[in-house]
Amino acid sequence: MYVTPLRICFTSSFIEEPVIILLENVLTLERKTNFVCDTIVIVTKARVEHDFTAFFSTGVTQIYNLLKTLWSVREKYAADRATSLYPEPKSDASSSDDFVSTPSTSRASSAGNRGGAEGRDNQSQDSQPLSSSNQQRTNGQQDSDVCTERDRATASLSASHVGTPGVVEKQSTSGLSQERSSLQNRKNRLPEGSSDACLGTIPEFRRFFPSLPQTETVKDSFTCCYQFGASRLGKMWVTQNFILFVSPMMESRIEIKFCDVEKIEKEQKLVLLDGFYVQLKSGASMSFSNFTSRDAALNVIESTFQASKAQQKDTAEDSVVSGPLVFKTTTSENDEAKMPGVASLDAFSQVETDYGSALSDFSCFGKELITPVKLCTGKGVLDVFGVCFDDGTALLEDYHTERKDTDQKWEPWRPTKDGGAFRGQRQFTCTTLVKAMMGKPYAYIEYQRYALFKVSGAPTLAVQFSSQVPGVMFGDAFRAEALVTFTQTGSGASAEVTVRAFGYVQFLKSVWVKGRILATAMNTELPDGYRTLANMICGRLESHQSGCEPQPNGGDSEGRKEGGGQAAPSSPECKPYVPVLFKVWMLEGFVANVTVLALSAVCFFVSLFFCLTMSFSPIGAFTQRGVLQSLTSPLTAVVTAVVCFVSFQIGIAAFVSL
Repeated sequence: MYVTPLRICFTSSFIEEPVIILLENVLTLERKTNFVCDTIVIVTKARVEHDFTAFFSTGVTQIYNLLKTLWSVREKYAADRATSLYPEPKSDASSSDDFVSTPSTSRASSAGNRGGAEGRDNQSQDSQPLSSSNQQRTNGQQDSDVCTERDRATASLSASHVGTPGVVEKQSTSGLSQERSSLQNRKNRLPEGSSDACLGTIPEFRRFFPSLPQTETVKDSFTCCYQFGASRLGKMWVTQNFILFVSPMMESRIEIKFCDVEKIEKEQKLVLLDGFYVQLKSGASMSFSNFTSRDAALNVIESTFQASKAQQKDTAEDSVVSGPLVFKTTTSENDEAKMPGVASLDAFSQVETDYGSALSDFSCFGKELITPVKLCTGKGVLDVFGVCFDDGTALLEDYHTERKDTDQKWEPWRPTKDGGAFRGQRQFTCTTLVKAMMGKPYAYIEYQRYALFKVSGAPTLAVQFSSQVPGVMFGDAFRAEALVTFTQTGSGASAEVTVRAFGYVQFLKSVWVKGRILATAMNTELPDGYRTLANMICGRLESHQSGCEPQPNGGDSEGRKEGGGQAAPSSPECKPYVPVLFKVWMLEGFVANVTVLALSAVCFFVSLFFCLTMSFSPIGAFTQRGVLQSLTSPLTAVVTAVVCFVSFQIGIAAFVSL
């Protein structure tokens, strides 16, 4: 048996064709208990009974609860859909009940009740929903009276729809009077001009998403499942700028903006009714499946997505205005004349933050990471800050997205402890994938501070980053820091900014892998990352200068070509301890690390055995067994102890590199 949110499938070698039961066609679902084992009985609306028993791998209780839940959800969804197609105001519930119980009937129901057998069938199906327009009880009235009463009721209802008062005629029966009074009350309760809205002119999706812009209209809608742990059956709407999804199995509703979407691709998981996933720019992804036609739905969504991207690009080009930037942060302003003057960048160390020693002094940054990069002419340091580092700018967010970091949380710039102008501090957190730990996700914490100075009259922007991944092995023992400076020469149209990046590793405690951490961070990880960041800054400034829309990750490809690696690291990656040893054997990467670990383990245990044996066993015992006297000397014990220690270190390094 295979169970999906839409159907129940059963196959066996004893039957020629599989049994497929749509949940929407199920009439009853019961569990029967007998002496041997319980049975799940499914009766379809076509009065076909299916019995399933002998659930060995999964208990009958779990299967029954699952089927009951899916069937109930499907019934609720069908009822909600029927309500949306044929809406009834909530206030009419009581009047509908009265209307059903009155002697008045429709032609269809009276004709259907002429035959005794058909009437008994209709009375036996109490579980079927009744509507005042097609199924009502009768009390034996003549067809002519029924037609007259119905025509009068219809005339009154039509008058109430257009908002004009209906003419109340005297009736001889109390049932018709109740009907007409309920219709009159319904008309009085509805304000003029709102009756059409209550009768279904409001689109269905606006009942669930009332805050959407009024310009949004539905391109298409689909019945599908949202995959998040379990399948959530619901309905999807596609509008010009949104993908909307609602399900009775979820309390919240999904609202995806096309401007936040990175890509939409098919999902091939080799399961029944594959779907597609929507990946956001933040790194998160959402999967949808169980479409009636996955390709048809995907074509509609992809075409709407491309049209939305084109519209956003046109809007961005039209909205480009000339003039100075207006900073969003309150810690600075776009006025070069107000920037404080200092003698040297050592003053940056005096910018006090809430993070204390987590941000090292300027004097610690002695090693330059990249070759100085010159930005486009005509842009100063204030332009660099406004385009790349101000609150709400996407440069650093795109940079971390390129690193596949998720759950990004950015604080706005806050005033520093000294409360000075043209300086700020903030914290950034995310979840990053650490390659040294087999690509597992870990929490990433980064502190930042910036300051704008005039160093000997030259406008300068300094931005410092201090990051740590505490959950990684040795991650709490050091912090990887970088200082990026932007120095401006000239002003106005001749202004030119030079970017320089410096690195430093702050050790919080002593570790025996300090040399490996320094070599990896300062020679590989930090240079590659900040070379990529510098190229991204160049691309953003050029786009801003030309008036074009900034392209996310525009400079990443060039940065990867120059650096030959990934973006800035979350923590140093440990490489094989002795990679040159295996180049002759063509062993690289994971295989080399496993080989190093195995050899070091063998060497460690052998040397440990000899060390302990020769240290605590009497010499005479070895001489009697024929062991050479030279092997039992104290010098040999010391040598084996050294070999044991070295092999242990090599093994640990190889294990970390796996």
